[in-house]
Amino acid sequence: MKKLIANILTIIFVIVITDAQVRAQNFKAEQYVQSASITLNGNIDQVFSLFCPLGEKNWAEDWNPNLILPSSGDPQEGQILQTPDHVHGAPPLTWVVSRYNVTSHQIQYIITSAIRVAIISISCTATGKNSTNAEVTYKLTGLSTEGNELSHHLIGKIFETNLKDWETAINTYLK
Repeated sequence: MKKLIANILTIIFVIVITDAQVRAQNFKAEQYVQSASITLNGNIDQVFSLFCPLGEKNWAEDWNPNLILPSSGDPQEGQILQTPDHVHGAPPLTWVVSRYNVTSHQIQYIITSAIRVAIISISCTATGKNSTNAEVTYKLTGLSTEGNELSHHLIGKIFETNLKDWETAINTYLK
């Protein structure tokens, strides 16, 4: 399974990067990184499951991924899904679960489009019997001038409330 994951990720990166290189020889990629911690009112196993593709449907309005592999939606490394892009009329974003560790409560997604790549890392830590801290990090990288501009805009929008909107939505669900 790990070899399959590595092969899928390699193919995605080669396609995206090669396309970007052909389109703009003098282009300089920009990367935007930001993290936030949120405090959630649930035990760590319950909270961690809410960051998996199907778990997120419980608290994230309009989250409705198209499950590609496995179609059951069971979370695992190498899981592939698609969602609409933030850019109207653009092809869907492709998401790959690049890390899924139930024991350490960590999940990571690599999201690709024609103009940008994003990496979302989430790590949960128990802070009490029914209290969990989730550290969420976004890395957005432009693959074109337009991708740089969109990545800069998106990181600002995502962290406008320092993910307190996530905290509120998840804690409301956990009540």
